[in-house]
Amino acid sequence: MTRQIPLSELTPGTSAVICSLLSEGTFRRRLITAGFLENTPVRCVVRSPLGEPAAYLIRDTVVALRRREAETILVEPSGQDPLSGTDSTGREREPLLVLAGNPNVGKSTVFNALTGLKQHTGNWAGKTVECAQGFCRIENRRCRVVDLPGCYSLLSGSAEENAARTFLLSHTPDAVIAVCDATRLESTLPLALQLLEMGLPVLLCVNLMDEAQRMGKSPDLSLLSERLSIPVIGTKANRRDGLGSLRQALTALLTSARPSPAPAFQIPYPANLETALSLLSPAVRKARPEKALTPFPGERFLCLQLLEASLPASSDTPLQPASGKIKAAAGKADTARSTNISRSTESEPAFISESEHLLSDSGVRQAVSCRLEAQKLCRGLYPPPSGTENRLCTLDRLLTGKWTSFPVMLFFLFFLFWLTLRGANVPSDLLSSAFLRMEAFLSRALLSAGFPPVASDLLVNGIFGTTGRVISVMLPPMAIFFPLFTLLEDAGVLPRIAFNLDRGFQRCGACGKQAITMCMDFEYL
Repeated sequence: MTRQIPLSELTPGTSAVICSLLSEGTFRRRLITAGFLENTPVRCVVRSPLGEPAAYLIRDTVVALRRREAETILVEPSGQDPLSGTDSTGREREPLLVLAGNPNVGKSTVFNALTGLKQHTGNWAGKTVECAQGFCRIENRRCRVVDLPGCYSLLSGSAEENAARTFLLSHTPDAVIAVCDATRLESTLPLALQLLEMGLPVLLCVNLMDEAQRMGKSPDLSLLSERLSIPVIGTKANRRDGLGSLRQALTALLTSARPSPAPAFQIPYPANLETALSLLSPAVRKARPEKALTPFPGERFLCLQLLEASLPASSDTPLQPASGKIKAAAGKADTARSTNISRSTESEPAFISESEHLLSDSGVRQAVSCRLEAQKLCRGLYPPPSGTENRLCTLDRLLTGKWTSFPVMLFFLFFLFWLTLRGANVPSDLLSSAFLRMEAFLSRALLSAGFPPVASDLLVNGIFGTTGRVISVMLPPMAIFFPLFTLLEDAGVLPRIAFNLDRGFQRCGACGKQAITMCMDFEYL
């Protein structure tokens, strides 16, 4: 296997060949325009005395890139033997670890815990479409860790799903850490099932175990591991609990003799879709050796993608060169299938219509089948309902009841604003008096040092005084309001307020979640 490193690791005077680009959107287009294409030679010319940026020679043009920009370009050093696991110096290839999971399951927290980085964990729309990457050590081996954008499936749809799927199709990970939420396994497990069906070596990380324990619904991870036939590790990433077991499982996965391809997990699909897959599989199986393609992704997943007719058009997808031949063979299989069906019974038109409708919407069928299989796998994993769930039901009745919801909502908001406004007066007065004493001290010090009165007044009363007044007024309310706001959100009060107000906001062309934004804006009025 080839050893790929970020372009930022090239030292001045060394050359490499570009393998792929991890960036997306406008910056990716800028790189392509500058000539950073697959299989293009690039050489590091010089590095700034401060460490960055670095200048790279590509297509007879010198381009300067910062470190974070160069890290999004994967290259293969020129001195590397592509058929071995080591480079010309004998160094061992860095294993590639990939983190995949739904938004809000703690995936970025696991990434930060493994790499020691500070990847931001927000999940609003348009956030983290690019792949973040870092490095960690597993049993004295330096591993490259890539955090894919949070997505709900590998079916083409959003930008996050396309970016995650393109990366997986463009690389051969040594291990994929599928991060799931322990409190809602049935909702977050389908993505892991699709990763298994791709034929990838998957390690299931069930995060937020502390939340599940607090809710009284800790899943039986050993039973889930038995059903999936893969390692399943429970973690509390925010407390770094369970990361030792995760590293041990990664060590076992990396050192084990992995079959080629990895054993695929098969999701049962409707009968007509299974028939189409069986007809398409021989064509895919025949095209692989002819084009010398890697055994990843799995044959079944590739057939599903061809049925969906949405393989990424990016040139750095290894399946792209053979897609035409595979589709041509698949067309012959479909022709044969149609011929055989036309010779069958009198119910042929209805069967053909049903098959065409099924195949034309294969993505929806895949999603439904994944959900049904996840539901089947999660049966019996959770204990019977406990008193914690009963307390949650009581909280729901109180905060969303017809007669209690709005009085309770107004009480919480009134108490929040009252405590913020009244409680901020004392620290605001203390800060204001402290800054006034500091102004007087600085003014006397500057005048005694010989500063002109105009310059002293500009520095002290202008710059320092204005900054002090802003801090005195703004900091105390923020220090009180946002922690209280976070407590209400963690307690489930704010989501239920958004739920209650959604109908009113809908008539204004908005949604209930904007009520939270209005509350935050009101705090500054």
